[in-house]
Amino acid sequence: MGLLRLLRKPLIVTLAAFAVSALVLDREMGFVANMAPEVLRLGVMIWAGWLVVRHRMGGLWQAATAALLIVMVDPLLLRGGMLYLTTPGGLDDQGVAAFVMLVVFTAPIAMLFGAFGGLLADVQAEARARRGEPHPDDLFGDGGDVDEAGIT
Repeated sequence: MGLLRLLRKPLIVTLAAFAVSALVLDREMGFVANMAPEVLRLGVMIWAGWLVVRHRMGGLWQAATAALLIVMVDPLLLRGGMLYLTTPGGLDDQGVAAFVMLVVFTAPIAMLFGAFGGLLADVQAEARARRGEPHPDDLFGDGGDVDEAGIT
């Protein structure tokens, strides 16, 4: 299973949250409505990091990178792209630089949330191992130490 395939659900939630935010919540609906997409994005970053470690796609660094992917998709590509398309004459160099700097400055925070999600999955796996339970991927045959022939 590839990383993008693994992260398809968090990316779909990110796209849906952007659509709701762009169509409904940008109408000065108050502090809570304006913060809802940001809180959801933090939750999606934690979820993406959790998925990476839970499905044995990598460790904490890969979990952090998955959260960085979420940040690059939502603020940079979706919001920046929407602003580029809706601004008459497109964005100037300062506008593009502002979105790039947004990602640069928020990347460490996003990676921290992704690593936190990976750490949660790691703690869950350790607790499961202490109880003697197998990894869920081993139960359903879509991961673990089994090769294609089914031999360990």
